[in-house]
Amino acid sequence: MDIGIRLKLARQRAGYTQQQAAEALKISRQTMSNWENNKTYPELSHVISMSDMYNLSLDELLRENTDYVRYIKESTEKRKIKFRPSILIEVVLFFVIWGIILATYYINPPADRDMQEYAIRVYTMVFPPYIFLFSTIVGIDRHWGRFKWVLLPVFAYSVCFMDYCTFNTGSLFTGGDVFLGLAFEFLPFFMIAFIGISTGIILRGLFENLKSRKKNGTSRKA
Repeated sequence: MDIGIRLKLARQRAGYTQQQAAEALKISRQTMSNWENNKTYPELSHVISMSDMYNLSLDELLRENTDYVRYIKESTEKRKIKFRPSILIEVVLFFVIWGIILATYYINPPADRDMQEYAIRVYTMVFPPYIFLFSTIVGIDRHWGRFKWVLLPVFAYSVCFMDYCTFNTGSLFTGGDVFLGLAFEFLPFFMIAFIGISTGIILRGLFENLKSRKKNGTSRKA
C-alpha cells in the first residue's frame, strides 16, 4: 500500500479532517492532499509528526513502502552534495570587505601619533557592526547547519589577524600580554559573533512562522 493511502486511512481513523491535520503540521491543506494522493512525498520529519498524531508506529506507515524509502535516501544524498551558492557568496563578501578594510590602512596609513586613536576607532566603529552583520546573516541562512557555530572563532580570529597585519593594537592595549590580548580582542568579538548568529536564528524563526501563518491564512480563504 502506498504511503499516501496509509496516511489518509490513519488520519481518518484518528478522527482528523485534512484541514485539522494540516493546521497541526503547519502546512496547507493542499499539501496534505498532495501527500495523501501520492502526488508528492512528505519529508521524514512530517511523517514522524503524523505518526505521533495518528498514534501509529513508523513501522506501520513505512512497512514495505520501498518507493518512499528510496525517496528519503535519494533526497538525503542530494542534500549532502547540493551546491549552496549562498554560502559561497557570504564567504566571498566577508573576505572582500575584510580585504577592503586592510587595504584602506595601507592606502592611507595614519601617522605614528594618530595610530592608537585610529586603531581604537576601527575596533569600536568598524569591526563590531561588520562582525555582527555577517554572523547574523550566517544565523539566518539555514544552509550552514550546525557548522555555523564553528565560525565563532573564525570571526574572532579575523579581527586578531587584521591586528597582526596592520597596527598591532594588541600591543597598544595590553603591552604584549597574550592573555589580556585575548580578553581585549578575541573574546569580545567571539561574543559579538555569538550574539549575531543567535539573532539570525531568532529572525529566521520569526520569518518562517510569519510565512507559515500567511500560507495557512491563504489556504483557509481558498
